[in-house]
Amino acid sequence: MCWKEPLHVPFWTAVEWCLVAGVSIYATLMLVAAVMLALARLQPAAFVVAHLGRLATVGVYAALRYVHGLGFIRSAATLAVLYVVAGLLVRRIERRARRRWMAG
Repeated sequence: MCWKEPLHVPFWTAVEWCLVAGVSIYATLMLVAAVMLALARLQPAAFVVAHLGRLATVGVYAALRYVHGLGFIRSAATLAVLYVVAGLLVRRIERRARRRWMAG
């Protein structure tokens, strides 16, 4: 009931906001950790770019959903596609970075 009283929003809208906030916080924390590890020279700087891509997918979803008013299903489908593509790019960047890191 806490979501209904102060904000006066439907339940599923509150669930969506919490989901977007949670994924945003997770992606931001991963980005911060990647930056700190890169600065400490414990991992390649390419990981920073990889995690930045994941954070950007959440930003694209939020822009499509809340700024442009795209429907939930279409926005969620776009988020899923972008997140999967970002994940594939993350794996590719990590593999290349680890090869270079181990070689050099």
